Amino acid sequence: MARAVLVLGLLGATLGVALDAWHVASGTTRYAAPWMFGIATWTIPLFASAGAIVGVVPVAIERRLGIVVAGVSALRVAAAVALFVIAFLLTGVLRGVACAAALSVLAIVIYLVGDRPPLGVAMGHAIGAAVGGALVEITLVHAGAFFHTDARLFGVAPWLPLLYVCASLGLTPLARACVRSSTAGARAG
Repeated sequence: MARAVLVLGLLGATLGVALDAWHVASGTTRYAAPWMFGIATWTIPLFASAGAIVGVVPVAIERRLGIVVAGVSALRVAAAVALFVIAFLLTGVLRGVACAAALSVLAIVIYLVGDRPPLGVAMGHAIGAAVGGALVEITLVHAGAFFHTDARLFGVAPWLPLLYVCASLGLTPLARACVRSSTAGARAG
């Protein structure tokens, strides 16, 4: 599990922060106290934590409940992550219903490309990420830390929960693969 936390945390702190800078550059969000590339310094630990939480917590829950999801190729895992990145990039150029529709379609595609856990399991994880992620951002917006340009959903963009659904579906296969490789390495050693 430690490898998954490290990989997803580093991915959040690097790629996640770069995607956040894209949101700033595209006018999707802005920070009250910007630092470099328009983002705030606190986004680095926030995105590191988000990457680990969104990807690894579902896997920890599955392990606790004895749910086993069959592994898939590294290519499929990479494709699921890449599709999440595309979803994030689209939120910088699409707005309103078009953005929500694109994210909905991408969520389905990410699920089909990834490791396809039982639908109820995937939906549970995705809803948890959607609600939890949106609540964190709503809290930060109401604290005055940053702002969404489209603030119709309690201060955040209405498509935001769907982006977290895509994050869950895209990052959890990577976390599962990291846990699988750690477990296999421990057995071999």
